[in-house]
Amino acid sequence: MTFNLNDILEIILITYNRKKYLENTLKQIFTSNSPLSGLDITILDNKSTDGTSELIYEYSKYHSNIKHVINNRNIGGNANIAKAFEISSKKYVWVLCDDDNYDFKFFDEVIEGIKNNADVILTSRYDIEKKENLGTILRQLTFLPSAIYKTENITNDVMQNIVFNISNMFPHLILAISIINKKGAIHICKHQIVTPDRIVQDYTRGFNNAHPYYQNMFWVVGFINTCQYIKDKKTKNFVINNFKPQKSNFFSAIATEFKYNSLVYNNCLKNTFDVFVGLNFYQRIQFLLALVWLNIVYFVKKFIIHKI
Repeated sequence: MTFNLNDILEIILITYNRKKYLENTLKQIFTSNSPLSGLDITILDNKSTDGTSELIYEYSKYHSNIKHVINNRNIGGNANIAKAFEISSKKYVWVLCDDDNYDFKFFDEVIEGIKNNADVILTSRYDIEKKENLGTILRQLTFLPSAIYKTENITNDVMQNIVFNISNMFPHLILAISIINKKGAIHICKHQIVTPDRIVQDYTRGFNNAHPYYQNMFWVVGFINTCQYIKDKKTKNFVINNFKPQKSNFFSAIATEFKYNSLVYNNCLKNTFDVFVGLNFYQRIQFLLALVWLNIVYFVKKFIIHKI
């Protein structure tokens, strides 16, 4: 099967006020060995004010395949993700961030996924570690550029749920789950194509005054909330039980993740309730035990420090 990749795959790159990182990304996209350099590339700019427009203009003088779209207002990073999927028009779309690193040596593995008509092509596996299952795959897919998606799966219902899930930090994960719900094909590249430049949990960047519920939300809360979109109960329970395989069980995984609720996120009760209602009976028991354990550890440490 021969085809023109540009007829099938488009790149949509989201950015806001990170000119330095964007410049590094564009350098990688337009290197001589980059398979992306000749593709249609749309840069969705959340009305940057740091010279981003000037940088893109300089690149567009030499690369006519760049389209620069500036939002009328800063709609937030997650809303920009949703917009990227809404405007996608080719058979496959790869939505990229502005601050990651690429290794195109094994891009033939992406081509293989396209030729096999996969619904999802997994381009990153840094968070999967050695144990690959639906839980670890979905965890990996929280990293936006981890997947190239077939756009026919972006139905009206899916798009509306993507928009709804902006407040749960991972609008794109709705698309991944919709494909899992219909038992779509996931092609997993054996090698790492894209890797984040740095691991961050700041999903409210670009906000000066975020809603407190959103400001206090952190990774595991948004992930478990989003997993409620999984239709099959057994699949949902499995994903939640196995999203963090380096821990031996759900108790230790949730204890590791939820300690940040008191340390960083103001002991937000909404986070506690949101996670609790998203669990099955046995997971709820483990979750409550984890909270008790975390509070015991907290008060013991506080007591020891006070004594010293």
